[in-house]
Amino acid sequence: MPMILSRFGRGLRVALLALLALQLAVGQAHAFFFGGVSLKDEKEMGHKFDTMIRSNLIMVQDPEVSHYVESLVSRLVKAIPPQPFTFRSGVILHPQLNAFAVPGGYVYVFTGLIMNLTNESELAGVLAHELAHVTQRHVASRLERAQVVSIASLLLAVAGIAAGGSGGGALAV
Repeated sequence: MPMILSRFGRGLRVALLALLALQLAVGQAHAFFFGGVSLKDEKEMGHKFDTMIRSNLIMVQDPEVSHYVESLVSRLVKAIPPQPFTFRSGVILHPQLNAFAVPGGYVYVFTGLIMNLTNESELAGVLAHELAHVTQRHVASRLERAQVVSIASLLLAVAGIAAGGSGGGALAV
């Protein structure tokens, strides 16, 4: 019986040490290896997305429509605290009832949505929702969380291999 406990105890100690190391290392590794997603990173990502979107989708070229959406976005931006982004908008010629935002302050709305709304307030509500994704940096926080989960998974797998035996194999998995 003591032999089983000592074998189990060793695996448990290794697992606890791995979890403790994980707690300490994740924050340090995240800062060391990734440094988070900076505002500069978001702006660069947004610019690349914008280039890709504008080269692969049909953008509305009508200045009246474009100006209307730009002015609505501009009015909404004035109502929020100062932001590190210059907000830009685009109107995509597509029947889908949709709008989306990408990092760095880019907001897009589909003509299908514009055509199916009954008043400006409805469009303003949708655009405000998309602006919130940008101002709250949702894409950046998801990328950062994904990086932390990747590091955590790697550390647990290494701890499981180090622990050995069936308990270590389970920890690695």
